[in-house]
Amino acid sequence: MKVIARCRSCGVPLGVSRNHKWRDNGTIVFARDPSHRMVLLETENLDGIFQTLEKMMDRPIEKQVIRGKAAATRQFLKLLVGWRRGWLTYLISYRPAREFIADLSKVMGYGSVELMEVSPRFRRAERMTLRVRDVYSLPLVCGDFKGAAETVEGGTSEVDYLLEKDGSYRITAYRVSEEPPPSEEDLVHYPDKPGDIGWERCNACGVPVEVASLKWELEKGTITDGATGRRMAVFGPAGIERVFLELEREIGRPVDDLVIEAQRRHALTFLESEEVMEGLAKLRKILGLRGLGYLEDLEASREKVSLRIANTCLKPLIIGFLEAAFEAALQRKPQTSWETTPDGDLLIEMR
Repeated sequence: MKVIARCRSCGVPLGVSRNHKWRDNGTIVFARDPSHRMVLLETENLDGIFQTLEKMMDRPIEKQVIRGKAAATRQFLKLLVGWRRGWLTYLISYRPAREFIADLSKVMGYGSVELMEVSPRFRRAERMTLRVRDVYSLPLVCGDFKGAAETVEGGTSEVDYLLEKDGSYRITAYRVSEEPPPSEEDLVHYPDKPGDIGWERCNACGVPVEVASLKWELEKGTITDGATGRRMAVFGPAGIERVFLELEREIGRPVDDLVIEAQRRHALTFLESEEVMEGLAKLRKILGLRGLGYLEDLEASREKVSLRIANTCLKPLIIGFLEAAFEAALQRKPQTSWETTPDGDLLIEMR
């Protein structure tokens, strides 16, 4: 299967529809391993959150973002193609593996990726350089490249980048150690309860019609929500969760409150009250389309909003976004309380 080929019925790239399943319980999972969660999210929102966090913490967080994303990328690629070491497999699959990763980047919405330089050329590479145009997120794509280099070439790599005059980025990964990175055993495991969203699906490839309504520009490597004009990408939430863990280690305490506030501040820069009121009625599908969880219960009035969401991932981002939606609709910042139940449900109350 060529990952950039499209479904003849709905036009969604087969690299998306065959490798990912949108389930009726509000989750997106990797087809070969349903325990591996994925999300489809607005990318400008993530960069905005990272930038806001840097201002709030008064320190750069790019290295933590790159490390966290690299860990999730290694895990995803190993699941996707079942890498095997050994010289015969290596010789057979080496160049196709590079081309496969470039094509995969396009269908996932990461931008147009071109392999510019490999050194040395005819054996295991110690240094690889990409040119990326229309990058979905610079620190995240650097993490993707770091994780991909470590998966294909082995060892531990670092990355650096250079902004070119044409707006593209030249990103170089270079091996710094023969030892592999630390194990990804500490990546997050998510709850998995049933749900009944009842997606209307493409008869050919099975994706929800809401996914088919998105615009894929494969030459540019972009995915766009036609209703909002916002850019989106498909990736594993574990990479973002890992970023939060890296930040916790950096400052020595949990960062949920900082992430919630960063999300709230950034979301308020683009949310309009009309969009919020229209979205409230479709919140179950809005969350499910993005793989963020299953809305089990919602009670809303001008005084209070209460929600129960099952199968959540990226909880601080959900809470911060809902706080911003409340504020955009009612023109006042909510007083929010939240907790996670023993079975993993997220309970939120905003007054």
